[in-house]
Amino acid sequence: MSGTLSDRLECAMIRSAEGTDNWFIPHDQLNQILDRRSVTDEVITLFNDETPQQLEQLVDRILGQGKISQVECRKIFAVLVIIGQARSIKQFIDNNISDADIPLKTSPEDGFKITAFHIKQETTSPRITPKGWSNTNYRNFLDYQWCVNAPVFTRDKSHDDNIPVLGEQTIFPWIPDHSLKDQNHKTGHSEVRPVKIHESHHDFANTDVRLASCPYYRCNS
Repeated sequence: MSGTLSDRLECAMIRSAEGTDNWFIPHDQLNQILDRRSVTDEVITLFNDETPQQLEQLVDRILGQGKISQVECRKIFAVLVIIGQARSIKQFIDNNISDADIPLKTSPEDGFKITAFHIKQETTSPRITPKGWSNTNYRNFLDYQWCVNAPVFTRDKSHDDNIPVLGEQTIFPWIPDHSLKDQNHKTGHSEVRPVKIHESHHDFANTDVRLASCPYYRCNS
């Protein structure tokens, strides 16, 4: 596919059935677009003054490959590419900030003017202040980080002790399915309605044929 890496990432976004303003990049599309070849090409363009070994190490860190680190920074790199701040990836990596740390937050002490990102919403938590960033850069990152962080649902029991707490701005990977229209069920103060999860955001099809053919239900309280 032609176009810049940023164009390809933005074109991969699909609207969540959760709301008209909620867009996300499917997990499989993110991995496909940010494969080793495309990341290497982008890194070479961004840091053409570095040695081949340094560039390869940086690509390894972004993709969570090689001997240096198995922790990915692919989502962070995607956001930085989209907002035009891809060169800042080295600062995130140097501060040991990875995909596992997003969504990043701002300090409660910050008002309209953002001074730094925090891993947790505390002034004492690890922080990063990307060099040369404007307030708009900070806000764009805060917005776009949700587009690459739609949750993946699994029946793998090994993850039971590491259930993530989803933020209020989480974009769910629900996709439109007109066959589920008018199947909502209201009871008391709650509403249960069927949703269809994007195929790359669950592993149900690989575990139970009966479950894979059914809609998945969510409850609104």
